[in-house]
Amino acid sequence: MDPINYEELAKEVIKQQQKSPEQIPQSHKEAVVSILKEKMSAQQPVVPQPTYQQPKPLQPNIVSTDPDLPTYAASAPEESKQEVRNLIEFTLSKGLSQGIAQAAKSDPFVIDMYHDALAEHIVTQMKEKGMI
Repeated sequence: MDPINYEELAKEVIKQQQKSPEQIPQSHKEAVVSILKEKMSAQQPVVPQPTYQQPKPLQPNIVSTDPDLPTYAASAPEESKQEVRNLIEFTLSKGLSQGIAQAAKSDPFVIDMYHDALAEHIVTQMKEKGMI
């Protein structure tokens, strides 16, 4: 059994996409990111996030060469990229709940990268399994 229940997530994606059909439909990845954010919010009380230093703006010709991370990660500090890789690996081995709980301890930029990278992985897996 997979630590991540892709079947349950696929059902949530479809439900998320059907929430407001009068609006522009969400892509599968957008729906997964939204679900991940909801799960993270539900798991912990809302606490003001500490301030953090905004990463340098992206250079127009910089593209991430790491297929596991979003393209905007190219300009991110290596420590942040490695933290996201570690969080993804942890989530895939321990499960979504534990991964989200661990990611919630990170700074907001890392959390956003984590959501995007994990959503991409989940959507890819669900497509490969014919769920979406």
